[in-house]
Amino acid sequence: MHPSRAAYRLEVTKERYSASDAALPAALAPYSRRGAFRVIEVADGWPSEARIAHYPQLTLGHVLTPPMRVRWERDEASLTRTFMAIASKGALQIEIEDGCVVREGQAVVIAPGGTSVGITTTAPNSEFFFISAGAQVLPPAMAALRVPLFADPLPSDQLEPVASFIAAVCATPKPEAGEPDWLSATAIAMAETCADILLQGVALPTDLFQRAVEYIRRHHGDSRLTASSLPARLDVKARTLQAAFQDAGTSPGRELRRVRLETFSKLSEQNPRRTVAELSSIAGFPSISAMYRASRAHEHAS
Repeated sequence: MHPSRAAYRLEVTKERYSASDAALPAALAPYSRRGAFRVIEVADGWPSEARIAHYPQLTLGHVLTPPMRVRWERDEASLTRTFMAIASKGALQIEIEDGCVVREGQAVVIAPGGTSVGITTTAPNSEFFFISAGAQVLPPAMAALRVPLFADPLPSDQLEPVASFIAAVCATPKPEAGEPDWLSATAIAMAETCADILLQGVALPTDLFQRAVEYIRRHHGDSRLTASSLPARLDVKARTLQAAFQDAGTSPGRELRRVRLETFSKLSEQNPRRTVAELSSIAGFPSISAMYRASRAHEHAS
């Protein structure tokens, strides 16, 4: 069975749909129903155009639009699908409380999940590209992500090849009946490449949490190490680190406190003649009072 592809744009041609700016939601309706996307609002201004290449397990899109708001009401099918978007002109604003990696308005990777997603373009001549694919294009840690992560934008030359490929596929008419679509396998490979590019340098929670815990275990004796200084030492954003610990059911401060108290307890058993001040300092507490506060907080949390 050959993949089916349809394009939605302003001029009516074979298997394409037309619309004015105001009627763009209606033009996108055939795809929106399949993908559970709802166009809430399209502002006046720059002409709107959307070209979409749809395969059985993969959808690519090239959209030019004035400011627009879209809502993705994810359903059961979304539990196994990821959505990636790249802004070429303007910025993308994402509203989501589920797993995703946001690159400061430039791009987003949304992990499979069930919560709704808001997507807003801000520029009068916005242009963005998107890929909707199965979760298999993501690394396991990303596919299982349940909290938002934030990363810096990427150099534009890293994203341009992906955008150019999507634009070319979406502009290519589908093959005649019975002819193979040679772009199918290439498009799937590009989806995997896009995920790799957008996630490069991002410390996903499983990896980041383990790395942070190991760092705490090795360096907790340094009293200058605090929950607030840990992100800089690991070269990650504070929100990203907090999300990784939250995903594991704890926090950087709680883990640092736990390891230091554990060390203090062991040292007390092994060195009964040393003072509390000495042992608390070796364990990484800046003072005896800090050690007692940590102990009370740990008991309260337990």
